[in-house]
Amino acid sequence: MIRTVNSKEAAKILQKKEQTLANDRLNGRGPAWSKLSGRIVYLVEDLEEYIKEHRFNHRDTKRLMHR
Repeated sequence: MIRTVNSKEAAKILQKKEQTLANDRLNGRGPAWSKLSGRIVYLVEDLEEYIKEHRFNHRDTKRLMHR
């Protein structure tokens, strides 16, 4: 079964403001989304993947700080 959430729920999951998600959609950033019956929805699976793709470990953080 496909599980979707609305923008408000997605923002809560990602710990972002709804407006940030809206800006990300307009600028081609952020997690994948769909528009169903005029409503923006996110697949929970896509939100989980987005979180995994933006995860850093200790070594990554050190490397980023020395740039």
